[in-house]
Amino acid sequence: MENQRSTSSGPPTGTGHWKEVSITWRLVFTWGSIALVGLLLRRLYCGLLNSAIPAPSLLEEVGGIMRACDRGLLMGATVEHSPLHSAAATLNPFARLAAVGRHADTETDESPIIQEDTAIVSRPLAVATCPPLDRFLLRYMEDSLPVKLLGVVSHWPALKNWSLSYFRKVAGARTVPVEVGARYTDSSWYQRLMTLDEYFTEYVARSGNEERPTGYLAQHHLLDQVPQLMEDIMVPDYCHLGQQPPRINAWIGPRGTVSPLHHDPDHNILVVGYKYIRLYGEDQSHLLYAHPDPLLSNTSQADVEGPEDTWPLLQQAEYSDLVLGPGEALYIPPRCWHYIRSLSTSFSVSFWWA
Repeated sequence: MENQRSTSSGPPTGTGHWKEVSITWRLVFTWGSIALVGLLLRRLYCGLLNSAIPAPSLLEEVGGIMRACDRGLLMGATVEHSPLHSAAATLNPFARLAAVGRHADTETDESPIIQEDTAIVSRPLAVATCPPLDRFLLRYMEDSLPVKLLGVVSHWPALKNWSLSYFRKVAGARTVPVEVGARYTDSSWYQRLMTLDEYFTEYVARSGNEERPTGYLAQHHLLDQVPQLMEDIMVPDYCHLGQQPPRINAWIGPRGTVSPLHHDPDHNILVVGYKYIRLYGEDQSHLLYAHPDPLLSNTSQADVEGPEDTWPLLQQAEYSDLVLGPGEALYIPPRCWHYIRSLSTSFSVSFWWA
Protein backbone atom coordinates (compact mmCIF):
# COMPACT_ATOMS: atom_id res chain seq x y z
CA MET A 1 0.00 0.00 0.00
CA GLU A 2 2.93 2.33 0.55
CA ASN A 3 3.32 2.68 -3.22
CA GLN A 4 -0.15 4.24 -3.41
CA ARG A 5 0.78 7.05 -1.02
CA SER A 6 1.03 10.54 -2.36
CA THR A 7 4.52 12.03 -2.25
CA SER A 8 3.21 15.55 -1.65
CA SER A 9 3.84 15.33 2.09
CA GLY A 10 7.56 14.66 1.67
CA PRO A 11 9.92 11.78 0.98
CA PRO A 12 9.43 9.91 4.30
CA THR A 13 5.92 8.82 3.25
CA GLY A 14 7.21 7.15 0.10
CA THR A 15 9.79 4.88 1.68
CA GLY A 16 9.41 1.67 3.65
CA HIS A 17 6.17 0.21 4.96
CA TRP A 18 3.51 2.89 5.38
CA LYS A 19 2.73 1.79 8.95
CA GLU A 20 6.34 2.47 9.91
CA VAL A 21 6.14 6.11 8.85
CA SER A 22 6.39 8.40 11.89
CA ILE A 23 3.17 9.65 13.45
CA THR A 24 4.21 13.21 12.57
CA TRP A 25 4.30 12.52 8.85
CA ARG A 26 1.08 10.56 9.01
CA LEU A 27 -0.62 13.48 10.75
CA VAL A 28 0.71 15.76 8.03
CA PHE A 29 -0.79 13.41 5.46
CA THR A 30 -4.15 13.35 7.28
CA TRP A 31 -4.42 17.12 7.59
CA GLY A 32 -3.25 17.50 4.01
CA SER A 33 -6.02 15.13 2.94
CA ILE A 34 -8.59 17.10 4.94
CA ALA A 35 -7.43 20.32 3.28
CA LEU A 36 -7.50 18.71 -0.17
CA VAL A 37 -11.02 17.35 0.36
CA GLY A 38 -12.16 20.79 1.54
CA LEU A 39 -10.78 22.43 -1.60
CA LEU A 40 -12.32 19.78 -3.86
CA LEU A 41 -15.70 20.16 -2.16
CA ARG A 42 -15.54 23.93 -2.58
CA ARG A 43 -14.72 23.53 -6.28
CA LEU A 44 -17.61 21.08 -6.65
CA TYR A 45 -19.99 23.47 -4.87
CA CYS A 46 -18.97 26.42 -7.06
CA GLY A 47 -19.30 24.30 -10.17
CA LEU A 48 -22.82 23.25 -9.19
CA LEU A 49 -23.84 26.85 -8.47
CA ASN A 50 -22.63 27.95 -11.88
CA SER A 51 -23.92 24.83 -13.67
CA ALA A 52 -20.39 24.49 -15.01
CA ILE A 53 -19.97 20.75 -14.46
CA PRO A 54 -21.67 18.29 -16.86
CA ALA A 55 -23.26 15.23 -15.26
CA PRO A 56 -20.55 12.69 -16.29
CA SER A 57 -17.80 14.98 -15.00
CA LEU A 58 -19.77 15.59 -11.81
CA LEU A 59 -19.77 11.89 -10.97
CA GLU A 60 -16.04 11.68 -11.66
CA GLU A 61 -15.46 14.70 -9.41
CA VAL A 62 -17.36 13.01 -6.59
CA GLY A 63 -15.38 9.80 -7.10
CA GLY A 64 -12.13 11.75 -6.87
CA ILE A 65 -13.20 13.33 -3.58
CA MET A 66 -14.11 9.89 -2.23
CA ARG A 67 -10.67 8.56 -3.12
CA ALA A 68 -9.01 11.50 -1.38
CA CYS A 69 -11.09 10.84 1.75
CA ASP A 70 -10.15 7.18 1.86
CA ARG A 71 -6.46 7.78 1.21
CA GLY A 72 -6.42 10.07 4.23
CA LEU A 73 -8.27 7.51 6.37
CA LEU A 74 -6.24 4.52 5.19
CA MET A 75 -2.75 5.95 5.31
CA GLY A 76 -2.88 8.88 7.67
CA ALA A 77 -3.01 9.06 11.45
CA THR A 78 -6.25 8.89 13.42
CA VAL A 79 -7.79 12.31 14.03
CA GLU A 80 -10.76 12.47 16.38
CA HIS A 81 -13.98 13.58 14.67
CA SER A 82 -12.25 13.67 11.29
CA PRO A 83 -14.48 15.30 8.65
CA LEU A 84 -13.24 12.70 6.17
CA HIS A 85 -15.70 10.17 7.66
CA SER A 86 -18.78 12.37 7.22
CA ALA A 87 -17.69 13.59 3.78
CA ALA A 88 -17.19 10.05 2.49
CA ALA A 89 -20.46 8.78 4.00
CA THR A 90 -22.40 11.67 2.44
CA LEU A 91 -20.83 11.27 -0.99
CA ASN A 92 -20.93 7.45 -1.20
CA PRO A 93 -24.47 7.21 -2.70
CA PHE A 94 -23.57 9.76 -5.39
CA ALA A 95 -20.20 8.20 -6.14
CA ARG A 96 -21.94 4.86 -6.61
CA LEU A 97 -24.00 6.32 -9.45
CA ALA A 98 -20.82 6.34 -11.52
CA ALA A 99 -20.58 2.60 -10.99
CA VAL A 100 -24.05 1.80 -12.33
CA GLY A 101 -23.63 -0.40 -15.36
CA ARG A 102 -20.03 -1.23 -14.47
CA HIS A 103 -20.75 -3.01 -11.19
CA ALA A 104 -24.19 -4.59 -11.08
CA ASP A 105 -25.79 -5.11 -7.68
CA THR A 106 -26.08 -8.85 -8.15
CA GLU A 107 -25.65 -11.32 -5.34
CA THR A 108 -23.22 -14.17 -5.72
CA ASP A 109 -24.20 -17.74 -5.02
CA GLU A 110 -23.87 -17.92 -1.25
CA SER A 111 -22.45 -21.44 -1.57
CA PRO A 112 -24.25 -22.99 1.42
CA ILE A 113 -22.14 -25.58 3.18
CA ILE A 114 -22.93 -29.14 2.25
CA GLN A 115 -22.40 -32.48 3.91
CA GLU A 116 -18.86 -32.92 2.61
CA ASP A 117 -17.90 -29.63 4.27
CA THR A 118 -19.13 -30.63 7.71
CA ALA A 119 -17.66 -34.13 7.37
CA ILE A 120 -14.12 -32.72 7.37
CA VAL A 121 -14.36 -32.04 11.12
CA SER A 122 -12.54 -34.96 12.75
CA ARG A 123 -11.51 -33.65 16.18
CA PRO A 124 -14.25 -31.26 17.35
CA LEU A 125 -13.26 -28.31 19.52
CA ALA A 126 -14.86 -27.69 22.92
CA VAL A 127 -18.04 -25.56 22.93
CA ALA A 128 -19.27 -23.09 25.58
CA THR A 129 -22.52 -21.12 25.66
CA CYS A 130 -22.12 -17.58 27.04
CA PRO A 131 -19.60 -18.47 29.76
CA PRO A 132 -19.42 -15.92 32.62
CA LEU A 133 -16.53 -13.46 32.42
CA ASP A 134 -14.67 -14.98 35.36
CA ARG A 135 -14.89 -18.49 33.92
CA PHE A 136 -13.82 -17.28 30.48
CA LEU A 137 -10.81 -15.52 32.01
CA LEU A 138 -9.70 -18.39 34.24
CA ARG A 139 -10.65 -21.36 32.06
CA TYR A 140 -9.82 -20.14 28.58
CA MET A 141 -7.67 -16.99 28.59
CA GLU A 142 -5.30 -17.93 31.43
CA ASP A 143 -5.08 -21.58 30.37
CA SER A 144 -4.71 -20.65 26.68
CA LEU A 145 -7.55 -22.91 25.57
CA PRO A 146 -9.44 -22.17 22.35
CA VAL A 147 -13.21 -22.56 22.52
CA LYS A 148 -16.22 -22.23 20.24
CA LEU A 149 -18.65 -19.69 21.74
CA LEU A 150 -22.42 -19.83 21.27
CA GLY A 151 -24.93 -17.12 22.12
CA VAL A 152 -22.30 -14.38 22.28
CA VAL A 153 -22.96 -12.59 18.98
CA SER A 154 -26.20 -14.20 17.80
CA HIS A 155 -28.08 -10.93 18.45
CA TRP A 156 -25.95 -8.80 16.12
CA PRO A 157 -27.84 -6.83 13.43
CA ALA A 158 -24.97 -7.82 11.09
CA LEU A 159 -26.34 -11.37 10.93
CA LYS A 160 -29.43 -10.02 9.20
CA ASN A 161 -28.00 -7.01 7.38
CA TRP A 162 -24.67 -8.03 5.95
CA SER A 163 -24.81 -9.10 2.31
CA LEU A 164 -23.15 -7.99 -0.91
CA SER A 165 -26.03 -5.62 -1.71
CA TYR A 166 -25.89 -4.09 1.79
CA PHE A 167 -22.14 -3.47 1.62
CA ARG A 168 -22.51 -2.02 -1.87
CA LYS A 169 -25.19 0.38 -0.63
CA VAL A 170 -23.35 1.48 2.51
CA ALA A 171 -19.77 1.48 1.23
CA GLY A 172 -19.64 0.48 -2.43
CA ALA A 173 -17.58 3.50 -3.49
CA ARG A 174 -15.13 3.24 -0.60
CA THR A 175 -11.51 2.39 -1.36
CA VAL A 176 -10.11 -0.66 0.44
CA PRO A 177 -6.89 -2.74 0.33
CA VAL A 178 -7.33 -6.15 -1.30
CA GLU A 179 -4.86 -9.03 -1.13
CA VAL A 180 -4.55 -10.81 -4.47
CA GLY A 181 -3.19 -14.35 -4.50
CA ALA A 182 -3.93 -17.68 -2.88
CA ARG A 183 -1.67 -17.11 0.16
CA TYR A 184 0.27 -14.14 1.47
CA THR A 185 3.39 -16.33 1.57
CA ASP A 186 3.34 -16.83 -2.22
CA SER A 187 5.81 -14.84 -4.32
CA SER A 188 2.98 -13.81 -6.66
CA TRP A 189 0.92 -12.30 -3.83
CA TYR A 190 0.36 -8.54 -3.87
CA GLN A 191 -2.01 -5.84 -2.60
CA ARG A 192 -4.07 -3.38 -4.60
CA LEU A 193 -6.40 -0.54 -3.73
CA MET A 194 -9.88 -0.72 -5.23
CA THR A 195 -13.46 0.17 -4.33
CA LEU A 196 -15.71 -2.38 -2.66
CA ASP A 197 -17.89 -2.33 -5.79
CA GLU A 198 -14.88 -3.26 -7.90
CA TYR A 199 -13.77 -5.92 -5.42
CA PHE A 200 -17.17 -7.62 -5.29
CA THR A 201 -17.50 -7.59 -9.08
CA GLU A 202 -13.99 -8.87 -9.84
CA TYR A 203 -13.44 -11.36 -7.02
CA VAL A 204 -16.65 -12.25 -5.18
CA ALA A 205 -19.78 -12.05 -7.37
CA ARG A 206 -18.47 -14.22 -10.17
CA SER A 207 -19.49 -17.48 -11.76
CA GLY A 208 -17.78 -20.64 -10.56
CA ASN A 209 -16.14 -21.36 -13.94
CA GLU A 210 -14.21 -18.09 -14.10
CA GLU A 211 -10.44 -18.40 -13.77
CA ARG A 212 -9.18 -15.55 -11.64
CA PRO A 213 -6.77 -15.12 -8.72
CA THR A 214 -8.25 -15.09 -5.23
CA GLY A 215 -9.00 -11.62 -3.88
CA TYR A 216 -9.29 -11.22 -0.11
CA LEU A 217 -10.16 -8.13 1.92
CA ALA A 218 -8.19 -9.19 4.98
CA GLN A 219 -7.29 -7.70 8.34
CA HIS A 220 -8.68 -4.27 7.48
CA HIS A 221 -10.20 -1.72 9.86
CA LEU A 222 -13.26 -1.34 7.61
CA LEU A 223 -15.61 -0.66 10.52
CA ASP A 224 -13.48 2.31 11.57
CA GLN A 225 -13.32 3.53 7.99
CA VAL A 226 -17.12 3.16 7.59
CA PRO A 227 -18.63 3.84 11.06
CA GLN A 228 -22.13 2.89 9.89
CA LEU A 229 -20.97 -0.74 9.81
CA MET A 230 -19.93 -0.49 13.45
CA GLU A 231 -23.61 -0.04 14.33
CA ASP A 232 -24.24 -3.62 13.14
CA ILE A 233 -22.03 -5.24 15.78
CA MET A 234 -21.39 -5.14 19.53
CA VAL A 235 -17.98 -5.84 21.01
CA PRO A 236 -18.16 -9.00 23.16
CA ASP A 237 -17.53 -8.32 26.86
CA TYR A 238 -14.67 -10.85 26.85
CA CYS A 239 -12.66 -8.49 24.65
CA HIS A 240 -12.44 -5.99 27.52
CA LEU A 241 -10.60 -8.40 29.83
CA GLY A 242 -7.25 -7.21 28.51
CA GLN A 243 -5.19 -4.11 29.24
CA GLN A 244 -5.95 -2.40 25.93
CA PRO A 245 -9.09 -1.74 23.87
CA PRO A 246 -9.68 -4.39 21.20
CA ARG A 247 -8.64 -3.79 17.60
CA ILE A 248 -11.47 -4.60 15.23
CA ASN A 249 -10.76 -5.89 11.73
CA ALA A 250 -13.00 -6.98 8.87
CA TRP A 251 -12.38 -9.93 6.55
CA ILE A 252 -14.40 -10.44 3.35
CA GLY A 253 -13.79 -13.20 0.84
CA PRO A 254 -15.40 -15.74 -1.49
CA ARG A 255 -15.70 -19.46 -0.88
CA GLY A 256 -12.31 -21.15 -0.93
CA THR A 257 -10.38 -18.21 0.54
CA VAL A 258 -7.55 -19.55 2.72
CA SER A 259 -5.58 -18.08 5.62
CA PRO A 260 -2.49 -20.31 5.91
CA LEU A 261 -1.55 -21.87 9.23
CA HIS A 262 -0.22 -19.10 11.49
CA HIS A 263 -0.43 -17.65 14.99
CA ASP A 264 -1.00 -14.14 16.37
CA PRO A 265 0.49 -12.40 19.43
CA ASP A 266 -2.86 -11.28 20.88
CA HIS A 267 -6.13 -12.76 22.13
CA ASN A 268 -8.56 -13.18 19.24
CA ILE A 269 -12.31 -13.66 18.88
CA LEU A 270 -13.39 -14.45 15.33
CA VAL A 271 -16.98 -14.05 14.14
CA VAL A 272 -17.68 -15.33 10.66
CA GLY A 273 -19.73 -16.78 7.88
CA TYR A 274 -19.15 -20.48 7.31
CA LYS A 275 -15.47 -21.40 7.69
CA TYR A 276 -13.48 -24.53 8.41
CA ILE A 277 -10.84 -23.88 11.09
CA ARG A 278 -8.07 -26.10 12.40
CA LEU A 279 -6.16 -25.22 15.58
CA TYR A 280 -2.79 -26.40 16.92
CA GLY A 281 -1.51 -25.51 20.39
CA GLU A 282 1.74 -23.61 20.88
CA ASP A 283 3.31 -26.85 22.17
CA GLN A 284 2.97 -28.33 18.65
CA SER A 285 5.13 -25.61 17.06
CA HIS A 286 8.10 -27.93 16.51
CA LEU A 287 5.97 -30.03 14.13
CA LEU A 288 4.50 -27.19 12.09
CA TYR A 289 7.34 -26.08 9.79
CA ALA A 290 7.53 -22.42 10.82
CA HIS A 291 8.76 -20.21 7.99
CA PRO A 292 12.51 -19.43 8.15
CA ASP A 293 11.99 -15.81 7.07
CA PRO A 294 11.88 -13.70 10.29
CA LEU A 295 9.05 -11.62 8.84
CA LEU A 296 6.96 -14.79 8.39
CA SER A 297 8.12 -16.73 11.45
CA ASN A 298 4.54 -16.83 12.77
CA THR A 299 3.42 -18.64 9.59
CA SER A 300 3.80 -22.31 8.66
CA GLN A 301 5.20 -23.40 5.32
CA ALA A 302 2.92 -26.46 5.39
CA ASP A 303 -0.26 -26.85 3.38
CA VAL A 304 -2.60 -28.16 6.09
CA GLU A 305 -4.98 -29.84 3.64
CA GLY A 306 -2.33 -30.79 1.09
CA PRO A 307 -0.72 -34.20 0.45
CA GLU A 308 0.18 -35.90 3.72
CA ASP A 309 3.61 -37.07 2.58
CA THR A 310 4.79 -33.53 1.80
CA TRP A 311 4.91 -32.44 5.46
CA PRO A 312 5.34 -35.65 7.48
CA LEU A 313 5.87 -33.98 10.87
CA LEU A 314 2.55 -32.16 10.48
CA GLN A 315 0.75 -35.51 10.51
CA GLN A 316 2.08 -36.12 14.03
CA ALA A 317 0.76 -32.84 15.43
CA GLU A 318 -2.32 -32.81 17.66
CA TYR A 319 -5.11 -30.46 16.67
CA SER A 320 -8.79 -29.57 17.07
CA ASP A 321 -11.07 -28.42 14.29
CA LEU A 322 -14.54 -27.03 13.70
CA VAL A 323 -16.91 -25.43 11.22
CA LEU A 324 -17.87 -21.96 12.41
CA GLY A 325 -21.19 -20.59 11.19
CA PRO A 326 -23.10 -17.29 11.38
CA GLY A 327 -23.88 -16.22 14.94
CA GLU A 328 -21.02 -18.31 16.35
CA ALA A 329 -17.66 -17.10 17.63
CA LEU A 330 -14.27 -18.64 18.23
CA TYR A 331 -11.76 -17.67 20.91
CA ILE A 332 -8.15 -18.18 19.80
CA PRO A 333 -5.45 -17.66 22.47
CA PRO A 334 -2.16 -15.91 21.68
CA ARG A 335 0.35 -18.09 19.78
CA CYS A 336 -2.29 -20.73 19.04
CA TRP A 337 -1.76 -21.82 15.44
CA HIS A 338 -4.85 -21.63 13.23
CA TYR A 339 -5.68 -22.45 9.62
CA ILE A 340 -8.88 -21.07 8.05
CA ARG A 341 -10.73 -21.91 4.82
CA SER A 342 -13.99 -20.24 3.77
CA LEU A 343 -16.85 -22.62 2.99
CA SER A 344 -19.04 -19.82 1.66
CA THR A 345 -18.83 -16.14 0.83
CA SER A 346 -18.17 -14.72 4.27
CA PHE A 347 -18.14 -11.41 6.08
CA SER A 348 -16.01 -11.82 9.19
CA VAL A 349 -15.01 -9.68 12.16
CA SER A 350 -12.05 -10.29 14.43
CA PHE A 351 -11.25 -8.70 17.78
CA TRP A 352 -7.63 -8.63 18.93
CA TRP A 353 -6.65 -7.55 22.40
CA ALA A 354 -3.67 -7.82 24.74
